[in-house]
Amino acid sequence: MKVEIKPLITKTLEINKHDVKGYLVIDKLINGGSFGGVRIIQDPYLEEMIAAARTMTHKFAFAGFKSGGAKAAVQIPPGCENKRAEILREFGKQISELIQTGIFSPGIDMGCTLEDLQHIFEGAGVKKDLSSWKNISHIYTAWTVYLSTLAALKSLKIDINKSTYVIEGFGNVGSEYAKLMRDAGARLIATSTRFGAIFNEKGIDVNEILGLKTKYRNKFILHYEKGKRIPLKKVLESNVDIAVPCARAWTINEDNYHKIKAQIIPCAANVAMDAEIERKLYNKGKIVITDFVANCGGVYGSMVERQISREQIWSVLKKNYYPKIEKMIEDSKKNNETIAELALKEIEASTNSQRKVKKQSVISHLKKIPFSEPIKNYFFYLYYRKRHFL
Repeated sequence: MKVEIKPLITKTLEINKHDVKGYLVIDKLINGGSFGGVRIIQDPYLEEMIAAARTMTHKFAFAGFKSGGAKAAVQIPPGCENKRAEILREFGKQISELIQTGIFSPGIDMGCTLEDLQHIFEGAGVKKDLSSWKNISHIYTAWTVYLSTLAALKSLKIDINKSTYVIEGFGNVGSEYAKLMRDAGARLIATSTRFGAIFNEKGIDVNEILGLKTKYRNKFILHYEKGKRIPLKKVLESNVDIAVPCARAWTINEDNYHKIKAQIIPCAANVAMDAEIERKLYNKGKIVITDFVANCGGVYGSMVERQISREQIWSVLKKNYYPKIEKMIEDSKKNNETIAELALKEIEASTNSQRKVKKQSVISHLKKIPFSEPIKNYFFYLYYRKRHFL
């Protein structure tokens, strides 16, 4: 899909020795740097990376952080897994100047592990100790997707215990979201991976597919016997209350948006649809929680997890993020604006505010306090609770 976005830096990298491609897109630099995950997939393409990098910029701003957005991807074709480390080191080498100067700070994304990231840093000539990285951004992402779902259900007066949902893309984020929905009593009707899709109107056993996923990874979908196989594109078209796009870009588009029956669409995937499609769904009475709003938990949690605990991150999101989404949903109805439109207006207003400069100075000061870690942790918790998502 053609995108009308002009990023600051776009690199297409040829790793000729293995005949594979890589991409790096830096949307913007803020305070001299940008952050974004590295995807390791079989079929990356530049347009998706450009759109995803812009989403990252919006996501940081919405969550209250001053950073530019970026996104990278490396192609690992079938048959090249034994060369994975070598390919990633070469990728890191080709973007070494950007990593060494802090212009681009890579993180984990679809298909990428901490070990993969270590290979990229090694290739870039950067010594990076990743032992303290918690590698649970997918959990934080699932939290905000879930909380935004709860807010939308409340707005529509739908009992979660009686709700039904589908997940397109049962990966790390999708599986964590399914756990939360399972515990709340919702019923999963259909889900998918790149190997296929399954459907059961009476409900898919989330515990069973989680167990199968542990054993077979994404091929678990081929081993679940309590549902029927359906085409991948039919998952989001199922007759349910909630449809969660959690895979690749633009899976909701001009060809299928009118077939979406769900009333609630929390976008766990980046760039699940474009602004025009979101407006068309809004006009049909759907609640679409746009990507950088619904899935911003991953960015938020990753940025603060070294200062506050996992439990405190959940507390901030529940106390600050959830009521914010409730209000945005109601404002969206009143003002005839999509949630994306509302959020972008808020970002523009906050970008022009001097309050953010003050925030950064407070954080710098807190880091220098010579108190014990538990006390410092508590100060950070109070700070984030009072500042973010308000």
